[in-house]
Amino acid sequence: MIKITGEFPMINSLNIDALPIFTLYLDPGTGGLIFSVIIGIVSTAYFSAISVYYKFKDFFSSSAPANLYPSSHEGKVVLFSEGEIYYSTFLPMIRAFEKKKVSFVYLTISKLDPLLSRRSSYMEAIYIGNSYSAWNYMNNLHAKSVVMTTQGLDVLQIKRSKHVREYINIIHSPTDKSNTKTYSFDHFDKVILSGHEQEKVIRQLESLRGSKRKNLPICGCLYYDYLMEEFRRRPHTVGKSILVAPSWGKNGLLSKFGMKLIQPLIDSGEEIIIRPHPQSLTVEEDMLEELKIETSKYTNVFWDLTADNFDSMMRSKVLISDVSGIIYDFAFIFEKPVITAEFTFDRLGTEANDITGTPWDHKVLEDIGYRMGEDEISTISDLVDRVVQDNSKVANIRKIRERDVVNFGDCADIVVENVIE
Repeated sequence: MIKITGEFPMINSLNIDALPIFTLYLDPGTGGLIFSVIIGIVSTAYFSAISVYYKFKDFFSSSAPANLYPSSHEGKVVLFSEGEIYYSTFLPMIRAFEKKKVSFVYLTISKLDPLLSRRSSYMEAIYIGNSYSAWNYMNNLHAKSVVMTTQGLDVLQIKRSKHVREYINIIHSPTDKSNTKTYSFDHFDKVILSGHEQEKVIRQLESLRGSKRKNLPICGCLYYDYLMEEFRRRPHTVGKSILVAPSWGKNGLLSKFGMKLIQPLIDSGEEIIIRPHPQSLTVEEDMLEELKIETSKYTNVFWDLTADNFDSMMRSKVLISDVSGIIYDFAFIFEKPVITAEFTFDRLGTEANDITGTPWDHKVLEDIGYRMGEDEISTISDLVDRVVQDNSKVANIRKIRERDVVNFGDCADIVVENVIE
């Protein structure tokens, strides 16, 4: 059974076992595509239904948010942020807008977003609430264009407004986009990419689905502008810690292995920094809380839940991860060694389920770091010792960085040019 749960009481389960059984043969590719279509339809119906539900709830509530039907930002570029965790992506772009003397609107769903207090003659910064008040604001927006890192337009909570001319997605990491959820980019008009490998994936998906070809300018990765500026500005220290920073979801190290991975590192006596993916803090809260309780008795374990990952990377001598984008931050910025878990990647529910070939991430991980099999987890501290002493990967890191991330550390101006054209 596939079960969908949430606040909306009218839709709580989809029982696949109850559907009719047909004895027709489907090849794996077609079957995967059909399953992806089903996921897309169910997701869209679910979020559309709860959106209608909360619109009625807010409308009849005496505490309905004032921004349910927002003021017009007609003719302006709107930047939409999910909060302070995307500070390093939006700050370089905001600076580039200001340098070009172009007025724009910055919308955020976090009261703690530091960009709300930025003084600028060109930026209007607005906190639009969170959850459904924010989605209502976005879905009734009037603007020239909307720029966001959020994926799943017209599939998840944010729907296209008929009063917005163009929707633009900013891919905020160099990772392969076949690892994202199904239909992450299908309904955008433009997707700004970090490198050519990302273009190949999106073009393949367009061809497979017969969808409209998007504008795909290859500009670079915005937060590398921020990270390289920090790297040059801050005094360098010799890293001594082991950083555990995985992705989230079923393919994430913490959810897949938990204390099986952490305990051998603790037993080594070295300082361990555990930095969950920001999305884990929202969707895997119970799992993280259990791990925090289990590790609380150890004095050499530190949890980093801050928005900025720079300090943890600088303090560390090696990174242990899976397919998280921090792998490339650690390797490309600091040129330090990375260890990634080698296990069967579950493609179900991702774009990789519909396309052929090996994802870019899985091809380059061997070149920039070291793959760890599940049978090596118990002796991971020995692997850490070997990896830290080996500098042979640095040349590969520099080659891949040059080849696969354009305008490394200096792409904000080009990004903004492609936003306002």
